[in-house]
Amino acid sequence: MNFVSVTYSQPSNVSPDDWTEFLHTIKKLGDWQHPIESMWLLCTEFTAEEVYQKIAKLADKCFEIYHITEFNPRNMHGCLLSKTWAWIEQMSKNMRNPMENEKIQNVLHVFDMIKDNVINAKIGKKVAEIIFEQGGTPEDVIKNIGLRQCMPDPIAVLDIINKFPDLLHRAQNGDDKAKHELVGQCMRQSGGKLNPALVRQYIDNMEALVKAAEKEHETNELIQL
Repeated sequence: MNFVSVTYSQPSNVSPDDWTEFLHTIKKLGDWQHPIESMWLLCTEFTAEEVYQKIAKLADKCFEIYHITEFNPRNMHGCLLSKTWAWIEQMSKNMRNPMENEKIQNVLHVFDMIKDNVINAKIGKKVAEIIFEQGGTPEDVIKNIGLRQCMPDPIAVLDIINKFPDLLHRAQNGDDKAKHELVGQCMRQSGGKLNPALVRQYIDNMEALVKAAEKEHETNELIQL
């Protein structure tokens, strides 16, 4: 978005139709203020040159002299109506915010990915930090630095669980705290690369985990052969 001012001499001998068309054209270019009789301030997606191209024919009919330029609100000084200064301040905030808003939306998406067990909280924290510092989408950040969690390797999960038989016994008997601790052990020993939701599913169904591990082991032997 750009701030563009349109300044002109007082119109003279202008037909009402041309003047009305000029006003309508100006107002369609973006947000606007008309702080003084001979000036329009625009907050628009168009550059000053593009604004000129859109209004030049009408301006030629309406004014002997006119001037169109982009301006930086920080360099504006003088007396304007308070509502004009308020408009300039609001438009300036709106121009600064799109990038920040995009970062916020991407970080919120990280939280959704954690909730949906696509990534764990440790990876999510790292991804969010990178988004705040450098920008980018969660998917791009994860892809670029290789943080995506792995699908649980049944053999690896079984090996870790077997190291904690007491926790497994308590988890299988309905001890949620023990299950949480066992999932935590799997995550720590895998460097946070396992998907916690799928690890929980394996803990809840050890028979399926053992079968999956046996199948994985057989597949590995076939590959080696």
